[in-house]
Amino acid sequence: MRISNDSINQAIQNNQQTDSIQKSQTSTHSHSDEPLRDVVMQNTAMRQELTQDLPTHLTRLSGQFEKSKTDFQAQAARQAANVGLPAISNTAAKPVKPSDITSSRSFDRLSPSQKGLVRDVLAQNAGNSQVAGQLKEMIDSPMFFKKLTSNDRSYALNGLAKSPGALAADLLDFTQTASYKGFSKMQKQQGQVIIGLLSADAALNPSHNPTSRNTVLALTTGNVELGLPTKKELLDEGFTPEDLQSLYGFAYENTMYFNVYLPGLLDSRPDMVRTAAHEINHVLNDRDNDTEFDTPERALDEYRSWYMENFAVGINPPTVEYMQGVWENFFSPNAGYDNIREVYLQDPDFRQIVDQIKVDLDRGVVTDPETFRKSLAELIGKDPFIKNPRYLTTPGNLDNTLTPRARPAE
Repeated sequence: MRISNDSINQAIQNNQQTDSIQKSQTSTHSHSDEPLRDVVMQNTAMRQELTQDLPTHLTRLSGQFEKSKTDFQAQAARQAANVGLPAISNTAAKPVKPSDITSSRSFDRLSPSQKGLVRDVLAQNAGNSQVAGQLKEMIDSPMFFKKLTSNDRSYALNGLAKSPGALAADLLDFTQTASYKGFSKMQKQQGQVIIGLLSADAALNPSHNPTSRNTVLALTTGNVELGLPTKKELLDEGFTPEDLQSLYGFAYENTMYFNVYLPGLLDSRPDMVRTAAHEINHVLNDRDNDTEFDTPERALDEYRSWYMENFAVGINPPTVEYMQGVWENFFSPNAGYDNIREVYLQDPDFRQIVDQIKVDLDRGVVTDPETFRKSLAELIGKDPFIKNPRYLTTPGNLDNTLTPRARPAE
């Protein structure tokens, strides 16, 4: 599906810095008779990029949200992350010198190409003891030589080399996930580049946490799988070459997929962080509590993901201009989400709530997803368009806190 640029251009005409954030999401239980491409592209997000003046918002992170409470391993992962993050900027720790690495037994065990990569990273980041410290942590890790093949060591080192500031533990943990183990050699390299980029962003920008950090943990713990479909796989599913020029990613079942064939995507940290945060948020909110395609619940699910992806790049709350663009893309005559637009046209109760969001935006007030959810919950029992009332009575996941994933039936 293609949408007009007019309404979005109107909403963003006063902004100055482009921040590409096209994404899409599929239902966890899509119709079996619909090709995946049809489901995804019906739900494709902004054709024209929304814009943000990111530098003015980088330190704006506030608000406490209700967290998912489980006895799941996410709690341990979060504790490990909270310990790991301060360590990367701990100036009191003994600095790691290049010679501490190149004279070590671990370095001696590297292949010639791996040694060259380490030397290059050290030379390019001369004086940066944090980068040196992460390199040393990686090659000194028992996992590095005991559990990884030579190729996997190279991929992990390359992920760290391309994103100075990434945590070695993230790249190593990712090698143990089902996603990584099922990848081809090319996908493993791409995956480590992606994890390194996401890890570095979370570690170097603590004001983006917890959303940015939680997004990394979702992928490095295997709580959410990372999908990197080949071009052939995408084309076989019905995606067109034109689709691959506009699609950033999508979510399906327990996996978030990146379209690595979108030109420039792997080189754009904001796009990568936003895409991962957005799609993982879909997975975590829809897990065991799915939304149907033409419902108010699906509108909330999309609204929430567009809203909270800003947290992952340090913008909280999103700007009025940004959310005006989102509103236009959902509900205007030129809406990109035709399923959400259809509910808006047919459901007067839903339309009344949505129109109030627009009135509030016009007076400079952004409606947060939990306020939207509670307003929709008041329609339960009155609105026949609501198919899953439990979705509207369940507080949303607003920072990508990990949640339990269902175990496959034995």
